[in-house]
Amino acid sequence: MGWEVLLGGMIAVWKRFEKFVAGLLFTTIVGFPILCFAEVEYVPYPVEKTGRVQDEPHIRIFGEIKKGDDKKVQTIIDLYRGQMIRKFGIMPVTLDSHGGDVDTAMQIGAKLRNAYAWTMVDMNDECSSACVFILASGVRRDVFSGGKIGLHRPRFDQEYFAGLSRVESESLYGSLLDGLRSYFLAMGVSEKVIDDMVKTPSWKIDYRDREYAETVGLVGDDPSFHEWQRAQDVKEYGESDMKMQDLWVECYNSGIVSYSICDRLYKKP
Repeated sequence: MGWEVLLGGMIAVWKRFEKFVAGLLFTTIVGFPILCFAEVEYVPYPVEKTGRVQDEPHIRIFGEIKKGDDKKVQTIIDLYRGQMIRKFGIMPVTLDSHGGDVDTAMQIGAKLRNAYAWTMVDMNDECSSACVFILASGVRRDVFSGGKIGLHRPRFDQEYFAGLSRVESESLYGSLLDGLRSYFLAMGVSEKVIDDMVKTPSWKIDYRDREYAETVGLVGDDPSFHEWQRAQDVKEYGESDMKMQDLWVECYNSGIVSYSICDRLYKKP
């Protein structure tokens, strides 16, 4: 089943209670200023090169995620996607956000998935709360050294939620979690992320590192994209050449022998 089908099902669940979502917040409260405004910007080639992914044109999303940011993202994609995919074949997106509007974050996620985004949390940056849904949307996802992701429960507007009966609140919150699970499933990320989110109250934050992100699929390639990319490579270069490439990569990563030996053994002249 394609991610589009699963995401469509998630949106259908979401629509059942979208009139209540206006007050749904997924923002880190602890240690975060109340007055904060999101920025969504296109970053062309920098003046100074660092030898990293961010040297290439990319989208940068930082600050609090708020309604309307999904439209900004789509505008940048429409205008600049060609420049952004030129180097890697996928579109780099850097994230540094404490969270915000969860509905908008998932709308951004859907747009980034359609554009084949490479989402990443840079060194010493943070992607928490609603931002995690954007990170999950990449066909490739990264959390670099010192980067962290923050998890906690989503919450509704307190006045609205307090006005519900216990039965109504339980039903609404259950529908919310069902929708969030469907979203992660559609993006190829483990449902364990939701399980870990609900363990932490909305007014606290549980920070996790790259090692955790790898175990739940928030780092790595989306499975369907990875298989599709492999099929494209096999079609272009042939199965035998790709297997040789695999051995070359494994040799490089092993650290047992020098790179020059790996080149002699496995790299085509």
